[in-house]
Amino acid sequence: MTQSAQVIALIDENRAKVRVERMSACGHDCSTCEGCGLQSASIEAVANNPVGAKVGDTVLVESSSKEVLRLASLTYLLPVVLFFVLFFVLRALGVSESASAIGAILGFGCGLFGAVFGNRKGQIDTTIVGIVEQSEC
Repeated sequence: MTQSAQVIALIDENRAKVRVERMSACGHDCSTCEGCGLQSASIEAVANNPVGAKVGDTVLVESSSKEVLRLASLTYLLPVVLFFVLFFVLRALGVSESASAIGAILGFGCGLFGAVFGNRKGQIDTTIVGIVEQSEC
């Protein structure tokens, strides 16, 4: 996955802090469109800097699509899958419907906890692959 970003700070000679404007799921640039009423949000990340980008440069950053999809699956699918799996397993074991529903809700909560914990640990490896526009400074 490749996106445009701006270098906002240099951490050391090999790493930089970049700000990426979040893109919507529809593929439009949220910072220029107010169609859905949501405000655009920036994401700050630490990126490897093998090209020697400086503060203020507009750069292309690349991250592993596989890692992005893994974290998205963890965030969005794990809670829902645990909800349904626990509900149907408990029902198959003869547990009442209300107790199965409570178990399913607890499973959903465990999935949310796992998603939050997994996202905190799962930093996506990002690399600056090119400089689009150098700052004038």
